[in-house]
Amino acid sequence: MTVANAWAWHKADTRGETVLRDQLTTRLIILLFALVLLGKMGFNVHLYHYGFALAMPAALIVCTGALAWVPAWIKRRNGDARIWLAMMGALVVVASISHLLIEISWWRQKDVVVGSGADSFLADGRGRYVNGLLQELGRGCHAGETLAVLPEGCMINFLARRVNPTPYFMNIPVEGLYYGEARIVQAYAAHPPDWVALVERDYSDLGIGVFGRDQEVALMAWVKQNYEPVWQIGHEPFRDGRFGILLLRHRVELPGPDLPDSSSP
Repeated sequence: MTVANAWAWHKADTRGETVLRDQLTTRLIILLFALVLLGKMGFNVHLYHYGFALAMPAALIVCTGALAWVPAWIKRRNGDARIWLAMMGALVVVASISHLLIEISWWRQKDVVVGSGADSFLADGRGRYVNGLLQELGRGCHAGETLAVLPEGCMINFLARRVNPTPYFMNIPVEGLYYGEARIVQAYAAHPPDWVALVERDYSDLGIGVFGRDQEVALMAWVKQNYEPVWQIGHEPFRDGRFGILLLRHRVELPGPDLPDSSSP
């Protein structure tokens, strides 16, 4: 479609058709913009993730071309575009209904209310685990205590009204590459949260491995060294892919008993 538009633009320019050339220029710019966005789909981007936003301009152009540009081209050549419009219209309706059914199936899975009051929202079955964590934090945390959710989950911080004392509330390879994992670990060591919640996260959509095993290994090692598990719901995170949450408390070294001075008689 882009090549055809560029060829039509060239013909219009040689014939001096200014209005048609301006229309084709606008179309060509939009087509190139859509192609650039589609190019990002090669970076392991899927339609069920944010790929739908990248594919949307191209999808709109396809619909516009099928329902407006091609019929206009047929009519300019004294053809009958009704059969074409009927076929393309039916195709658009079928595609829209199929995507709507997929969306409905996803929404039917969201049957758990997470949070309460104005903060509440619907989630799938994992919401029950989050509600359990929020209840446990409400029972065990004192006022002013801090919380870090790893590898990510700042919504839990918001719902629990617990601050992450570090500026790194997302800990995935992008952040590790940008800031440096050593800097992230230093920030956590300088301002250790009172509580750490490990939440299972499937990173297959990003094409990366398991948190603490394939990436962010140093941060997980620091957590294991300085925190002790106190509560768990579901399965152990980052073991076999099944969902679960593990709550850990900062391990505070208590002073030992006063021992007599061995040098005294």
